[in-house]
Formats: sequence, C-alpha cells, structure tokens
Amino acid sequence: MKHYTRFLRHGHPEGGGYGRGHVQEWLQKHASWDGEECLIWPFYCDPNGYGRVSHDGRDQIAARVMCALAHGQPPTERHEAAHSCGQGHAGCVNPKHLRWATPHENQMDKAFHGTDTRGEKAWNAKLTEADVKNIRERLSHGESQRSIASDFGVHQVSVSLINRRINWGWL
Repeated sequence: MKHYTRFLRHGHPEGGGYGRGHVQEWLQKHASWDGEECLIWPFYCDPNGYGRVSHDGRDQIAARVMCALAHGQPPTERHEAAHSCGQGHAGCVNPKHLRWATPHENQMDKAFHGTDTRGEKAWNAKLTEADVKNIRERLSHGESQRSIASDFGVHQVSVSLINRRINWGWL
C-alpha cells in the first residue's frame, strides 16, 4: 500500500518527498516563465490531473498559486485561475496561460476548449445528444413522458427535466 501511495504522490514507488522549500522555489523560479508551450507541474497531481501544492499552510491548486505569484491576488475569493490553453487538467501552470476569471467565465472557457464534462461526456451519462433530441421530438408530438422514459431506460423525472431544459438545456 505504501508503494502505491508513493507512486500516486511522487510518480515512483520508491519516491520520497522533496527537500523543504523545493516546491516553493520551483514556483518562484517559474513565475516569470516566458515560454509559449504549456509548463507542466512536475510534482503531485490529483486524480483529475490538476497540480496540488501546500501553500500558506493549506492544500491548493498549483495553477491558482502560480496565477497569484504571476498576476497578483485574485480580485475576489470567488475568482478562479482560468487556462487560456485548456490544459489545466493536464497540469499546465504556465503563467502566460493563466488569468483570473469568474466561475462563469471559467465554465465558458471549458465549453470553448471542449474540456467540460456535461452531457454525454459525463462519466455517468445514460443518454446521448441524439437521444435527447429524439426525446424532445417525441414530446412535441404529445407522447407521454412515462413511455419515453421506459423506451430509453431512464426515470420519468429525467424526461421532465429534459423537457423543461433544466437538463441538457444547451441543446
């Protein structure tokens, strides 16, 4: 178990931690990085691919810390470090690719880059975009939600949420 934990944390089963201050030195050194390509976080990443770092006594996303070092503190606590490259999930911390954005702006970036996980990209999606369009077509012809739900193997409430555009509203 310890080898597996070390592998997840350090990328090697016999890997150990880095010297005290090593990660902070790396951040300071790269805060003025001038390269155009993505600068990939070389330390621990969470299961979603985002770099993690202990900073100011708490665990934080590495891109947020890098954005603060390169561009100053966020305008509000709600602002997020948004990636212009769309590679945050791959561990990019290039300061040129980072900016402060509201959660809404960050979601719009995800849609633009195709990295959002809504719709059929979600791990637990039971329906495709074609299914949803078919459901809406059948609803427009007066077919009952219960019979449509039965045909697609979903609950009637799911069909109702699709009909009211609470779910799959962007289609």
